Amino acid sequence: MRHDEKDSEVLRNYANRVVEWMKSDKPCLLLLGDVGCGKTTMLEAICRMIGYIYYSNISFERKGFQWDSAYQIEKWARNDTERYESFKQCEWAAIDDIGLESTEVNNYGNIIYPVRDILHYRYEHRLTTIISTNLLPKDLTAKYGTRIGDRLAEMSCVIKFNEPSYRIQ
Repeated sequence: MRHDEKDSEVLRNYANRVVEWMKSDKPCLLLLGDVGCGKTTMLEAICRMIGYIYYSNISFERKGFQWDSAYQIEKWARNDTERYESFKQCEWAAIDDIGLESTEVNNYGNIIYPVRDILHYRYEHRLTTIISTNLLPKDLTAKYGTRIGDRLAEMSCVIKFNEPSYRIQ
């Protein structure tokens, strides 16, 4: 099998798993894998598809949808609480690269745990959440605590990207 055929087969497999998640009752999709293996590219593709479905002429239904990095969410928690709260509460949210941000931030003397608090809120309200990370489930539990680790395990379909980095090929 040629290299590009193998890549197409791998992508088809991941895309099929995304479709299976969309048909499931799980509100969260967790994309795990090493750097450069395609998680963010898949996240972008899902976000574009959701945007096309809910913000085009093929649908009259509109959904609140936001996408950004965990690092940006950390910055909002520190400097723009209105934007932070908007992200936390939107119907569909995608968070890229969780695990790279600071676990806690200081907002005018108040300690906030940005990603942990967002994940907790979204779990409690069963809001659709798509996450990419380089961390394994045990590492997510170590970073965000047992409660969040357990809730992520319950609410998530997990897709593990096993490919080597596409950036160094």
